[in-house]
Amino acid sequence: MDDMLYTGHFYFDEEEVKKAFMDVYGNNLTQPGKLIIQVSKYNDWFDIYLEAGNKKYKFKKTKIHVFKQRVHDSDDKAVVIYDNHPQDGNDILNFIGE
Repeated sequence: MDDMLYTGHFYFDEEEVKKAFMDVYGNNLTQPGKLIIQVSKYNDWFDIYLEAGNKKYKFKKTKIHVFKQRVHDSDDKAVVIYDNHPQDGNDILNFIGE
């Protein structure tokens, strides 16, 4: 029985998001689209795409933290099990609007 809770935080690069939006939507701003996040079985590989119509943009600059803790543990017991930007340290990132 797996009594573990996994939480992922994704921090998108603002300039990359703007570029993705323009590349995918272009002049057709009202078309439906999808943000796709593919996660591997072991939570150690992620592919993130913006997709609309026949266009697709893969995000490469997204900073990702994945935490693991027991289901009934408090959040301060969570440990980082995936960090694709360790050079920045494991400090919690704060953004306007959070």
